[in-house]
Amino acid sequence: MTSTEQKGIVRWGLVGAAGIAGRSFLPGLQAAGRGRAVVVGSRDAERGAAFAKEYGVERSVVGYEEVVTSPDVDAVYVALANVEHAEWTARALEAGKPVLCEKPLVSDAEQAERVVAAAKSTAPGLLWEACQFVYRSQHRRVLDLIADGAIGAPREVISAFQVEIDRPGDFRMAPVGGGSLADVGCYSLRLGEEILGRATGDPLYAAGRMEGGIDVDVAGIVGLDRGRLYLTCGFRRGFDVFARILGQEGQIHLTSPFHPGPDATLTLLRPRQEAVVEHAAGDDPAYQGVAEHIHGVLLDGNPPEHLVVDTAVSTARTLDALRAAVIAHPLPE
Repeated sequence: MTSTEQKGIVRWGLVGAAGIAGRSFLPGLQAAGRGRAVVVGSRDAERGAAFAKEYGVERSVVGYEEVVTSPDVDAVYVALANVEHAEWTARALEAGKPVLCEKPLVSDAEQAERVVAAAKSTAPGLLWEACQFVYRSQHRRVLDLIADGAIGAPREVISAFQVEIDRPGDFRMAPVGGGSLADVGCYSLRLGEEILGRATGDPLYAAGRMEGGIDVDVAGIVGLDRGRLYLTCGFRRGFDVFARILGQEGQIHLTSPFHPGPDATLTLLRPRQEAVVEHAAGDDPAYQGVAEHIHGVLLDGNPPEHLVVDTAVSTARTLDALRAAVIAHPLPE
């Protein structure tokens, strides 16, 4: 029996005092139960102390090494700038800690290979990416409908995630943020992979626009094991998020596939039948589902789901290829 199982609680260490850690991860952790944040690491001592006080973390430390190696930390949540995810995820894994890393897991395929090597060296390689929608009830409902044959065999996923960024100095518009593919396009790719399997090679088509070395507008077609993903993402038009899953015998339309609130709808469309509309179940904190899942794995011995050890490299290569195609085939202004 592990020390975690003996205590009946998962002690979390936070690498980074980012806003998403306080506003999103910690409310989900609290709602999930059976876990608590025992330490947060920050490069700035004052910022770390203020974060710990505001969000009820037991202590703060300067830097991240103590977080990933501390014997009183059972699991690590990485919430740094995108370019730092790989280093500290790998170091936490090498220290024997299960890791939940913010999306995107890595910035490129080379980083993915390092992280996967670290995970595989610390069996069973407990590494999750915080695409939290895959742990929520709406996504499980989609998978159940597909498994039950509600739309026949799925063949295509169409997904958009657009946000308008006009605030000067927004980190998403800097190299540390990684651009629209890393920030929002990764959601559509993850959804496509969930439904249709991994990418089979370079994108079938991609084009877009770059600004200051950052992709700000992307449209692409990606071949997956069992079909195609059509995605669009960007930072230059109003908020627009939806997904459609097209099968041989019907379609599923989602008005909010990635952050569903109580107003989000799932519509099942089948030929010559009346549309069936369902609403998302409740407005539970976004990270509650993933925290509950990880606690179940660590405390109850439940089988882990949605681990990214087997998919991280192919996913990163696909995002790299999409970005390279945008650079090679810019859309007109």
